[in-house]
Amino acid sequence: MNKSRKKDIYKSNNATSTHQHRIKIILGIIIVLFFILILRLGFIQIIEGEKYSGISDKRRIRKTPINAFRGKILDRNGEVFADNRHTFDIIAPYKDLLYFLLSQKGELLPRLEKINAHKKMSERCSTCHEKQDLLFRRLVNVLGINKRSLIKIAGETVKKVEIVKKDVSKRAGKDIVILEEVSKHPVIKDASFKKVAIAEAQGDNFPGIVVRANPYRWYPNHNLAGHIIGYTQKVKKEMWENYKHKWDCLDKESFVSNYDINVEKNKVPVSFCEKMSFKITNIDRLFSLGFLGDILIGKTGIESYYNMILSGNPGERYEEITYENSRAGKIILERPPEAGEDISLTIDINIQRIAREALGDLRGAVVVMDPWNGEIIAMASNPGFNLNTFNKHYNHIVNDKNKPLLNRPIQSALPPGSTFKIVTAVAALTEKIVTGNQLFKCYGQGGGHTRFRCSSKYGHGMLSVEKAIHHSCNVYFFKVADEMGGELLHKWGKLFGFGELSMIDIPYERKGILPKPKSVSESKNISIGQGRLLATPVQVTRMIAIIANGGKKVRPHVIGDINNTDSVEMQDDTDGENTLKIPKSVLEIVRNGLAKVATEGTGRNMKIEEYLVAGKTGTAETHRKNDNHTWFTGFAPYNKPKYCFTVLVEHSPLHAAEATAPVLRPVLAALFPEIEAKQRINN
Repeated sequence: MNKSRKKDIYKSNNATSTHQHRIKIILGIIIVLFFILILRLGFIQIIEGEKYSGISDKRRIRKTPINAFRGKILDRNGEVFADNRHTFDIIAPYKDLLYFLLSQKGELLPRLEKINAHKKMSERCSTCHEKQDLLFRRLVNVLGINKRSLIKIAGETVKKVEIVKKDVSKRAGKDIVILEEVSKHPVIKDASFKKVAIAEAQGDNFPGIVVRANPYRWYPNHNLAGHIIGYTQKVKKEMWENYKHKWDCLDKESFVSNYDINVEKNKVPVSFCEKMSFKITNIDRLFSLGFLGDILIGKTGIESYYNMILSGNPGERYEEITYENSRAGKIILERPPEAGEDISLTIDINIQRIAREALGDLRGAVVVMDPWNGEIIAMASNPGFNLNTFNKHYNHIVNDKNKPLLNRPIQSALPPGSTFKIVTAVAALTEKIVTGNQLFKCYGQGGGHTRFRCSSKYGHGMLSVEKAIHHSCNVYFFKVADEMGGELLHKWGKLFGFGELSMIDIPYERKGILPKPKSVSESKNISIGQGRLLATPVQVTRMIAIIANGGKKVRPHVIGDINNTDSVEMQDDTDGENTLKIPKSVLEIVRNGLAKVATEGTGRNMKIEEYLVAGKTGTAETHRKNDNHTWFTGFAPYNKPKYCFTVLVEHSPLHAAEATAPVLRPVLAALFPEIEAKQRINN
């Protein structure tokens, strides 16, 4: 064998050996990788099996929140002020709404034009999104939805979502996927039961379409007590931090500590927090359940003040989901919701209705209260608003120059006029500045300073404090103010509750203004309820209640009873003693003066003497001619007070008796039906 032949054989053997070596290396790598894969699969299956099983369950099982009904709000006789109802919305994914709209209009959104598939698009969107087009054709044909309405709804939804997305992305400095993009939106609001039944029965024909039940508050009496009841709104996550503390049961919070529930439990009082602790719900859990936008929160009135009691505990439902149409196949587990507690108010719906109707078109307020315990029987404010259409007419209500959102009984802080003379008289008599028999001369408008004249042109002559009250003589009280000084006047105004909150259980109360007089002229102005002195109808009612009940300071309140609670007691949180140290002789003089107002004083033409009313008129002048804030406050019957009341008519060209009588008379007739019936028989 020649040398070249041997050389070729050697090269061939060497190449074969190298090739076999490479095959072994590759096989080794494959075996190692296969071994690693087996180890990894074993790790996933055995060590992390529970974790991935949970993820699988989450993809297969859907957790759905169940809204809880809020408690009802009732009047003192069980008539319903606020109730619950359900509506049903048929909702669709945002993506389907978006592409249905684009397929109908053939116009792309600017942000979608950047996508390659859309850049190359030569035909209408319906070509690529035939699924959405078919889905909405079925909605039109099967559910009988008007196609134009459907396009309009889709357009409004897309416009709203895109504005929010643009704003959020701009602030973030990059494109952000917002919650609204991955949520479902209504295509039919308040759907009929027939349409709901079809959508549920033919679910396979409507992939992605879901029926959503929406609880909402229903107010059978519409605008009768809107300011008292208040309204609710769906809470949003961004506002949650501002509201969250109201769900925390902390005694230091004023809306909790102002009110105690006393229950016999081994003779130990149970606090509000202990009684209601079972209702506290973990807020993070609410949002993890998908409650965003579905929790009703009280914003004003009773709905707000007693929100914790009215709010129930939401429930949960675990459902097995079918992948084909994302619909629930069967319910695996359900924890039912707990409804909120029902609340009964002290309000009498019939008296409230008559008070509201008596105001008619007037701007003003009526307050009726039990002078012995502070129970509010009626509290009307006009103009008002319809709670059932509040959201629909919100812009009109907010921009109305008559301010229908103003809760006048607790927020209309105005000069109380001559009603404040009651405080001046009590202060002067108690502090012995004057006596019951002491006489002052009233010179009318013919003498004295032009700023400090009497309403009577020729004066009232010589008169005592009793006559000064029922004739409402300004000059008499000017002289009393001179003798008494500003310090004592301010002291007694504060004792009667002016310049401070009455602590009524309705939010956003104004405390008015009780200024400290810095001069003689300012003392004179305040002594007759003018100047910088401002008070609300509830404060004036509380003042007259002190005269009616013999000096006891009561706390006005509208809460009567809470379902499943043995008793409710409103605690008086005012500073100082609960009973003013007013001598009986002083109270007798003042009451006699007030009793004569309706028979021979400023209220003699009001035609209310048959109700045995003791009261006081008040006309607070404004800077405009023939523009007064007119008041009447009193109690009846004067020998055994059962009710106290205040009527306010704002911006009236009339004086107090003329302006308030048409409002007060129907209210008194409703409060004392036996007297009204007797009058009808006699007539």
